[in-house]
Amino acid sequence: MKMTPETQNENDRARAGIEPSNRGRLLRSATIACLLGLGSPGTLGARAVVAILLATATTSFVGTLAEDDGNHHRKGGDLDNDGRPDDRDNDIDGDGISNKHDNDVDNDGRPNGKDRDCDGDHIPNGRDRDVDGDHVPNSRDRDIDGDRRRNRRDNDMDGDGKRNRVDDDIDGDGIKNELDSTPNGR
Repeated sequence: MKMTPETQNENDRARAGIEPSNRGRLLRSATIACLLGLGSPGTLGARAVVAILLATATTSFVGTLAEDDGNHHRKGGDLDNDGRPDDRDNDIDGDGISNKHDNDVDNDGRPNGKDRDCDGDHIPNGRDRDVDGDHVPNSRDRDIDGDRRRNRRDNDMDGDGKRNRVDDDIDGDGIKNELDSTPNGR
């Protein structure tokens, strides 16, 4: 196969770990970096132009970050492309293991017991009302973070990275322990 300049560029990007979808983000990042370097001209007009260009580049960059890239699910998203939204899917990652028994619900390579967002819904476990995505609210779930250890024997019951003895919301339901009628999720 003969290498064209376009094919060579694609190969170089692939070797450097730059995905085609990341090219736009990299370009915007480079533009922002250049604009920050030019941000010190003395005239007010030049500073205004730089500010407008920076705001435009930042807005489009933040917009691309907010798009669902398919790597994680959001409300209404479908990580495994099975036609069921993840917030109603009993097998979010499509590996054939129900969320209730899956050691890695969002299939991100981190076991649920060590994952700060077990179900991949972009809500940190400490604020998520259903940490493991099994459709059982934390206040009634016997294994809140989905690590297969019952809450009573789990050192970090809600999977937020804080040990139970120092966590002010042990079950991760958003209600502080001293105000919660079921602080242990039972």
